[in-house]
This record gives sequence, structure tokens and C-alpha cells, in this order.
Amino acid sequence: CGIKHRFHGRLAPDNDNTRENFPTFIIDNLQLSEGKWYYCVRLPVGGTIQIGWATNGFAPNKDHGVGDDKYSWSYDGSRAVFFYEEGYYNQFNNIRWKDNDICGCGIEIN
Repeated sequence: CGIKHRFHGRLAPDNDNTRENFPTFIIDNLQLSEGKWYYCVRLPVGGTIQIGWATNGFAPNKDHGVGDDKYSWSYDGSRAVFFYEEGYYNQFNNIRWKDNDICGCGIEIN
């Protein structure tokens, strides 16, 4: 998946308020303003995992993670749907992940 970088981050909002089985991971000190960006994640399990992007204003809590508000977008390969603003869109039954898949997520910002 290209050049490997390790970014430091944290579970959000914190260990006391994060959904125990569905946390949100935020990379610290990374704010993108333009360009084409892409990252890969190895998924150790094929269960319910939403990966995506968020903008300023995204505030995860115990009830909302990436894709659950108007400030973020995500894809869940176990359910094969995109999430945005508490809704899900476009089911892609042929794009589902399983244990140890590597998933890429790209964005172009103008």
C-alpha cells in the first residue's frame, strides 16, 4: 500500500465515553486542506468496522463515530454501505471485507 508511515493517534472521545466495541480512532495533528490523499488499514477482523474521513466539526461520542454526522463519511464493508449524516447509502454487496483484508480509503480535496 505504498510508503509506510506511522501516525500517532487516539481513541475518541476517551476510554470512558467510547463505545466499547466500536471506537473511533483519530490521527493527532493531521489536518488536510488540499490534494489527493489515501491510506490503508489492515482489518484484523471482518466485523462491523467503518473507515473514512472527517472534517472540522466532527465530534465523536459514545453514540456517533465516523460517518454518523454531517462532518464525516465512512464505508462499512461488513454491511457493504456508505454512511453520512446518520444515513446509509448505496449498498455494494460485491465489496465486503473479511479477516485480514487491507482496505484503502482515498479523498481528493480541492
